[in-house]
Amino acid sequence: MITMDALIIEGTHSTPSVKLYPSGEFYFKGRSLPEDPLTFYTPIIQWINNCKSEKIVAEIYLEYMNTSSSKLIYTILREIKNNPYANNININWLYDEGDEESYDLGCDFQEQTELSFQFKEYLDTNQN
Repeated sequence: MITMDALIIEGTHSTPSVKLYPSGEFYFKGRSLPEDPLTFYTPIIQWINNCKSEKIVAEIYLEYMNTSSSKLIYTILREIKNNPYANNININWLYDEGDEESYDLGCDFQEQTELSFQFKEYLDTNQN
């Protein structure tokens, strides 16, 4: 039996940190405005397509994303939905207090994908 390794991508000033675990826990956090979004997101999409977890919980907190990134985030959500192994999918969409644009984008993604979204204001627990 071949086991899948986690995919961990450290965030930069223009790309989010991404943590994808074979257990079905997915985390996206930061800013997404890569110079070449397709190059950045293609390995993530491929990894998700190969994930065999029945349960997927994705936590998405993107404080800013450009148009090309939002299209690829939609593609990621669609691939999660279409994953033949996943039968229990939950999306936690986090947004900053008062950031109606991010909240509305999450609502649009929920409507377009028909996935179950939970909307939460982002609380930075690392602040002292």
